[in-house]
Amino acid sequence: MIVIRKQMIDKVTYRREYKDRYIPLIEYYRKKYHLKIEENCSLPSSFVASENEKNIAKVFIRKRPMFENEFSNRQFDSFMNARFIHYSDLNFLILNRSIFPFHWEVFNEETTTHDLSESSVKSILYNHFGTVFCFGQTGSGKTFTMSGMINLFSEDLFTQLPSSKRVTMTYVELIGESVYDLLNEHKEVEVRDGGEGEFVLCENVWVDIKDSTELQRNYHLAGSLRETHATRVNSNSSRSHYICRLSILDQDNSEFARLTFCDLAGSERNIDSFYHNSERLKESAAINSSLMALKDVMRALVLKKQGTNVRIPYRASKLTRILKDGFETLEKPTQTILISTISPQACDAEHTMNTLKHVCAIGNHSYHAENGKLIFREVISEPKLAHYKIEDQLKPLTKMDRSETLEWLSKVRGGILKSDLKKFPSNMDGKMLTKQAEKRLQQLLESEILGSQLRQEIIDYTNKCNQQKVEHIETIKRINK
Repeated sequence: MIVIRKQMIDKVTYRREYKDRYIPLIEYYRKKYHLKIEENCSLPSSFVASENEKNIAKVFIRKRPMFENEFSNRQFDSFMNARFIHYSDLNFLILNRSIFPFHWEVFNEETTTHDLSESSVKSILYNHFGTVFCFGQTGSGKTFTMSGMINLFSEDLFTQLPSSKRVTMTYVELIGESVYDLLNEHKEVEVRDGGEGEFVLCENVWVDIKDSTELQRNYHLAGSLRETHATRVNSNSSRSHYICRLSILDQDNSEFARLTFCDLAGSERNIDSFYHNSERLKESAAINSSLMALKDVMRALVLKKQGTNVRIPYRASKLTRILKDGFETLEKPTQTILISTISPQACDAEHTMNTLKHVCAIGNHSYHAENGKLIFREVISEPKLAHYKIEDQLKPLTKMDRSETLEWLSKVRGGILKSDLKKFPSNMDGKMLTKQAEKRLQQLLESEILGSQLRQEIIDYTNKCNQQKVEHIETIKRINK
């Protein structure tokens, strides 16, 4: 009988311990769903974006390869393909599968930085204002990716640059809420309000760039001077946001175009910072705070694009102030490119899922956790006998997004609330719905009877989900005997 319970064992240790049981089933589903994708039948039609859809940023996913030292540490690749990721449950030998509805390009470990650059960064040459930033956890390959793309971009830039224009660049790093000039003795730089709602870097040095070689040399020199420290995940982890801003000037020194490259510091989980000293902990808190501010800005931009009247919180962090012109300017067209780097390791599965959920939010999509879980037998030989899937699992209201909540409401008591769906707030998801008192529901629906009935439905459905969870655990116990 195989029943592993939470007894002083963390997820990383657990997955490493049972690596040999997880890998065969992951391989089976990797092949199965890769075939489905080739047949164009793997994703619901609602996941496919129209050609005319415009998002706040062009998004690209890059998965780094597994390293030799990771294999020797009993790690394994849990990332199946462009849209699926597996992660193991801590209570029992269970494999969960989540689907991420990307209609963007996904670059795996077999692709090169040149492939990524051709699809992403090269396009910003045709825009007056462009911003490229790498986002992902510590050790997922952000700095490697950005450095390679700078080399390729610089060659394309000077090949197409008219002789009447010249290029200048500035290199700064953001540590906490302080900005420093990397090529001017690390002097502090001010971020001030401009005259037209923009934010301006002040007292920083601009360097004239004559060719691609000089651009690359300065970028890598400045990058070598940024703040780095060894962490649990990465022996040379960047502890600051590195921002390289390039300005293309006309003969009269007026700005023709501005391009910004931002190598963001890596986000960290609590377990990653467990052995940090007080200084490293403060760094991690500041990094995570600024990244959260950036995520809040992007979520607000998505809502604004949907027509919601919302304030964009650019002032929440100096990072978001500096990057503001990558999302909006008054006169000139902008293009923002987000390159999300992810780690394939099983121990990083939750962090990878977190990254991909934020990426989905940028594209106004919701990720999909499939009903049912894959449950292992002790011996995995024949795939059809190797797992058991529990069908028709009810999804708790607290786990439902807005669209799923509205669908659930439309089915309450045979659809009595279909004509009242517009009365619910635009930001109400399932979790918020469960917190509404009976009186509040009566006010929303403008009916004491409907409010009372809905509150009772919420209670009944929640009880049913809880009961099903108990039955689910009992089923797992029987299967694993």
